[in-house]
Amino acid sequence: MKSTAGLEVSRDARVHVTDFGAVSRIDLNMLGANLGAEPAGGWGEWSREQNRRLCDFMAATMAKHGGGFDSIAEWTVAVNAHYGLQDMREVRTARFDGGFRSAITTLPWGHPTSPKSVSIQAVAYVPKEKGAHFAMRAWQPAALYDCAFLGLAPAVVVETGSVKLIYLSGVVAWDKAIQPLAGDDPRAQVRIVLQKIQEVMVEAGGTPADVVRLRPFTASREVAQLVREECAGLWAGRGFPPPALLVAEETSFWGAPSLYTEIQAMGVVGGAGCPVGQDECAIAEITSDHTRIRRTTTPGWDMYHVSELRAAAGAKDEAEDVAGLVGRVMSALALGPGDVCLAVGYVSSAEVMARLASGLRDRLDPSALHLVHCPPMPELNGGTVKLELTARKLK
Repeated sequence: MKSTAGLEVSRDARVHVTDFGAVSRIDLNMLGANLGAEPAGGWGEWSREQNRRLCDFMAATMAKHGGGFDSIAEWTVAVNAHYGLQDMREVRTARFDGGFRSAITTLPWGHPTSPKSVSIQAVAYVPKEKGAHFAMRAWQPAALYDCAFLGLAPAVVVETGSVKLIYLSGVVAWDKAIQPLAGDDPRAQVRIVLQKIQEVMVEAGGTPADVVRLRPFTASREVAQLVREECAGLWAGRGFPPPALLVAEETSFWGAPSLYTEIQAMGVVGGAGCPVGQDECAIAEITSDHTRIRRTTTPGWDMYHVSELRAAAGAKDEAEDVAGLVGRVMSALALGPGDVCLAVGYVSSAEVMARLASGLRDRLDPSALHLVHCPPMPELNGGTVKLELTARKLK
């Protein structure tokens, strides 16, 4: 029997398309191979073939929607086991065309009992009509180091109409020589990373207010708290609406001990003479200190980023509680199931994950759901779910 017999990367994959006017946003969710018994020839060949099949499926999926491998702006990769990172760098680099690279964040953050080798979520954009104002490029901001050696771009800029969507690969505290900064001071290092992200938005023609979503990966619960405190100071403390945060804290974070955090970011910046609106929404039914609802207003659509949605302390059924929160947010913002682009959930319980997927089925299209079976999250004090919602409303 060949060592790759039974290898299937797309069994649970879901593809969700959202209309953004002149372009379609394509979310590829739950992509990844299921683990079985160790192959007769070991995991090496299996892992290499997995990488090739992952890229094949991504390219084929984009082609079905009029795009290609280079249509993918952002990948988020949660690794559990038997994922050849260096091999994947080589495989994907060979697929990119004309110097393009996606913004990619890869973390070793799978639950040890998860049946998945890896879980990938990807966001792509494809113009719907010829002649539409659309451009997509990899970008090297002056504020960031060159990470071509990692087979990814520090930033990707998607231009559609008068709006620029900006995706950043996970930002760490490296100098231009790829040496850690403030390696003995977690708070100072967190501040450096967040300031770099703000500087990128300014360099793109915007302001710190244009950072709409952050996904920090941190080395501990304590560092996660530092991220929250520094975000409050660098945004709200300076008069800017704070970004929505979906925080992962994990002691196996592979940047430790010299790197305490890696923060993936998204921004929305207006074009010359056509700024976007950025504000924070308040919903009376949502009172958690950890929940932020960010709204971006453009001529053609409004975009919402909501996180973190968590069950109330002591909730009898976390899945039901979080699904109910999603419903209340959508109702308050007048969002329908077709408006939800993506719902990302970090869930450390397989049982709760199944119930959450079931509970959300009537509230959003199941293809928009991406659930990561992750290690326990100390910030939740025994809870198991954090959820982020991304939606748009056409005008």
